[in-house]
Amino acid sequence: MSRSSPSAVLAVDIGGTSVRGAVVLEDGSVRCRRTLSTFGTHRDALASTRLLVASLLEASADVYVRRIGVAAPGTVDPVARTVTRAANLGWRDLPLGELLDAATGVPVVLDHDARAGARAELAGLPVPHPRALVFIPIGTGIAGTLVIDGTPLVGQTNAAGELGHTIVHPGGRLCPCGQRGCLEAYSSARSIAARYHFLSPEGPPRTTEHLVSLLQVDPAAGQAWHEGVDALALAIVNLTAITDGCVVIGGGLGEAGELLLRPLRHRVGELLTWRPVPDIRGSASGPHAALIGAALLALGADADHAAFSGRMLETLSGAPQLDADAGIATATATTTATRSGAS
Repeated sequence: MSRSSPSAVLAVDIGGTSVRGAVVLEDGSVRCRRTLSTFGTHRDALASTRLLVASLLEASADVYVRRIGVAAPGTVDPVARTVTRAANLGWRDLPLGELLDAATGVPVVLDHDARAGARAELAGLPVPHPRALVFIPIGTGIAGTLVIDGTPLVGQTNAAGELGHTIVHPGGRLCPCGQRGCLEAYSSARSIAARYHFLSPEGPPRTTEHLVSLLQVDPAAGQAWHEGVDALALAIVNLTAITDGCVVIGGGLGEAGELLLRPLRHRVGELLTWRPVPDIRGSASGPHAALIGAALLALGADADHAAFSGRMLETLSGAPQLDADAGIATATATTTATRSGAS
């Protein structure tokens, strides 16, 4: 499609369970979207990502997709556009940006999913933005991003913000990373559910949503939740001493809202004896933070991020969604040919 056509960006959020994507016009209106299982029949994570991108480009052949923004888990080098390590996806030193460039003919920008999510959260906050913000998405694991004066901290090895692997109980529970006592071993959705099952072994393993519904009636659920909140509060207290920033809780666990935030603020207040409790709030973007952040990454720094992200959030759930099996046979074969004629 020629550059005189309506301009858009393509956003991709790669997770351990699903890969989500959306084509978004310059005003933030979502043109179409799609979700695929990260690991499908005869598909690994890379194949699913390629398929998602190809099918969305094919479905949007009447607009000019000028850039693709990708949010990926693990350790991500945004300059080299490489996923250095993503254990849950089986990736190590994967030049994802280069691979998608070659497959589509569209420029690709890449960043860590928590840094992308932090951009979305910052865009949704009222002006003036806080000088320091910590975004903590909590799901199967726990990530984190520190934003200082509008810029996410990347770190010397592109691994800044791994809050889930800070030690809250030395010598404590074994974490999947191999350390003991990590925050993730106590406060992730997976760990809280596992702790509940340990305390109440007669019942089947519970989802986070089910566990939350039991908080007022099941002592085991209350204890598992309390232990997770307590560990998270300890991590936030330590973080506050360093960052003095606003704290935004996102991810699947963040969907619990005040059932999580109210006891969390209370416990942080008990532990902080000499300074005010930081502003601790839920995510404004909810489960869409990384996808919106990926779109902002592709949009560029000069655009109105607040207006764009607000419009994207408004239109995302109502946008046409491609069927999970649509275009599998033809998407990959036709996209490169379609984009070759774009210029």
